Amino acid sequence: MERGDRYVLWPAAFVGDQFSIPDEVLSSLWREMEEKGKNRNLFYNGNVTDVAGWVAWIKDSANYPILVVDISNHRIVCIAWLNNAVDGAALAHFCMLGLPRPEIGKAVLRYWSGIEILHVLVGFTPETNIGAVKYGEKLGFKRSGYIPKMCNMVYEGRRVGAIVTTYQTRKEEA
Repeated sequence: MERGDRYVLWPAAFVGDQFSIPDEVLSSLWREMEEKGKNRNLFYNGNVTDVAGWVAWIKDSANYPILVVDISNHRIVCIAWLNNAVDGAALAHFCMLGLPRPEIGKAVLRYWSGIEILHVLVGFTPETNIGAVKYGEKLGFKRSGYIPKMCNMVYEGRRVGAIVTTYQTRKEEA
């Protein structure tokens, strides 16, 4: 676990055949996301729809999750993960379970920036999720493009465009 002033980062991984975050914690996270309606925002394409699917999905070797725990109240305030990692780039995802405080996301970005093979993080956010785009910009993500009709909003029965954002984890030397 990594410590900040107020937050502890809890990266997840398999240690032998055991996942470092217990299934009970993952299930609790799903229930909280569901209560707050965040599950449908995160999985707008309908690929994860229930607690069992979530636990299996987040433990998939293609995902690199990290929890952020607020040590003042011992609560998980964020789950974030990387996936689709290819040649120094990865897709970045954040789910805030409380107020979307920039210092929480910045703590995660500092951690991810310490991964030497990682050079850029990419976000594809539905154009309708303006709050997520603004939060990413507060963290330092830059708008890099737009892809029409990229996001299949299953629960809304329509497709919308994706706002593409990028974050450089390190400056390239000239």
